[in-house]
Amino acid sequence: MSVSIAHLTSVKGSKLEMMFRDHQRHGLLKRDSQGRVYMDRDPNIFNRILDYCANNGNIEKISNPFDDAMFQAELKFWDIRPES
Repeated sequence: MSVSIAHLTSVKGSKLEMMFRDHQRHGLLKRDSQGRVYMDRDPNIFNRILDYCANNGNIEKISNPFDDAMFQAELKFWDIRPES
């Protein structure tokens, strides 16, 4: 998956924003041979995190309790709060 730096830094105060907000900091992240940063996260949940960020928290409710718990844990991991 490809995501812009602007998108990753859209939630101010989140760990994503802190990781990618300045070139010196995100320049230290490990990259593959094509310059991509590897994020060892569940891709389905991380996609929902990206949707959440892109839509200011306005996303479809997750009906599956397990998936919702995983999503909430991922929000907490990245320090993304509803008021962010």
